[in-house]
Amino acid sequence: MGNQSRYQKRANRRGVMLALVAVALLAVIISTRSIQLREKNQEYISKIEGLEEKLQAEQEREQELDEYKEYVGTDQFKEWAAHNKLGLVYDDELILKKK
Repeated sequence: MGNQSRYQKRANRRGVMLALVAVALLAVIISTRSIQLREKNQEYISKIEGLEEKLQAEQEREQELDEYKEYVGTDQFKEWAAHNKLGLVYDDELILKKK
């Protein structure tokens, strides 16, 4: 009986050591994965900030284009385009050409 209890004690110690090693291994794996997830989260946060800046710039550009669209519809723009792009002039306007 004395030998059996020693064997059981050794088996219990091995079991406890094995459980401690397993717990330690799990702790290392979990902490490593946690660090990786934090880094990935920081990447996503910076990507979101960059996309928000691009969105803001595009909204400003959209506003500028809307204003330009309104200007293109005005008589002032039509006169400018006819004069500068098409070379049209008013009847009472004098044209000076270089020789």
